[in-house]
Amino acid sequence: MPNAQSPASASLQPRQAQVAVTSFVALFSIVGLALYGLPFYYDFMVREFGWSRAQVTSGNALSKLLVGPLFGFMAGWVVDRFGPRRLMMAGILMAGLALVGLAHMTSLWMFYAFYLVNALGYVCGGPLPNQVLLSRWFDKARGKAMGFAYLGIGIGGYLVLKLSPRLVDAFGWRGALQALGILIIALTLPLAYLVRDDPDDVAPKRTTVQNTVAPMGGIFGRPAFYLLALGSMCSIGAVGGTNQHLKLFLSLDLKFSQTAAASIASTVLACSIAGRLLMGWLADRIPRKHVMLLIYTAARRHPHRRRRRGGDVPDAGGVPAGHDRQLPHGISSLDRRGAGRNARDRLPAAPERATHGALTCLITPVENFLQSLVLSG
Repeated sequence: MPNAQSPASASLQPRQAQVAVTSFVALFSIVGLALYGLPFYYDFMVREFGWSRAQVTSGNALSKLLVGPLFGFMAGWVVDRFGPRRLMMAGILMAGLALVGLAHMTSLWMFYAFYLVNALGYVCGGPLPNQVLLSRWFDKARGKAMGFAYLGIGIGGYLVLKLSPRLVDAFGWRGALQALGILIIALTLPLAYLVRDDPDDVAPKRTTVQNTVAPMGGIFGRPAFYLLALGSMCSIGAVGGTNQHLKLFLSLDLKFSQTAAASIASTVLACSIAGRLLMGWLADRIPRKHVMLLIYTAARRHPHRRRRRGGDVPDAGGVPAGHDRQLPHGISSLDRRGAGRNARDRLPAAPERATHGALTCLITPVENFLQSLVLSG
């Protein structure tokens, strides 16, 4: 009977490609451009407004602490009830408008308010709805699809750090932020508008699937859930803390130029691109818990080997030899983030797709809480 299934499968392939590209661009914009791009501008704010580092990094910390617990569960419910497309569109608008608002702020309360909107955009348009969207469209090649989509985070973060110094030189830091916000909306909103929540052969059965949702009590009784939550919050807390403070450290403490600081930060993100592809490929071929264990082990051992060797960290963007030991923690933390995301992204099986949003939003508030503690420390 394979011949009977091949026409239907072939008809889905173009739409599956559209879904994969949409998720790639969404994560490229909302996580890569917005999340990884904003810390590049912190030192400009410190110099112009006289704010402390704790004040500028607290914008992300406080927004994570508020948005994670209060809106994470609600976003998961909305995804399961109405589908990921509508939530993505709202998140894209919020993330883009938040950057435009930050470009025009004049006080600290405005900074916190627009950062809160940016965090809402992340929850509504970032990993949560994209994970659900990909899970609905992909079964056999879900790992590859997730790996490809999450590649957008690394590429977006790399490009925004390469592009930002040029934008600042041309338009100033406020004009650069505004340009990024407009780019996020113009690039991502049309794709999210055109994508479908479900493949054609699944859409008629959505009501039946939702009526046969597995009880959530079974999830809380499984140790795997708590291990995934713990690993996820540790990885995102490590990479979040590094990302928020790296540019401030390089620019204000080490007195690096904007171009050199951006080059170092972008090198860290470039190292994650190959890892995201590799993890997606491995997850389709070996047990996913083994993939997670492999990457956590590699990330744990990596910095110790670097420290024993001393000065063998490669030069990135003109880093002085005396400071090259600052890089391994950032690189290894990013690798851990890729592992945590890839493992968590595949938690639900196909029959549980109706609760995918709920399962993911249970983990997201926990990881956001830990990240807020790291960033405020």
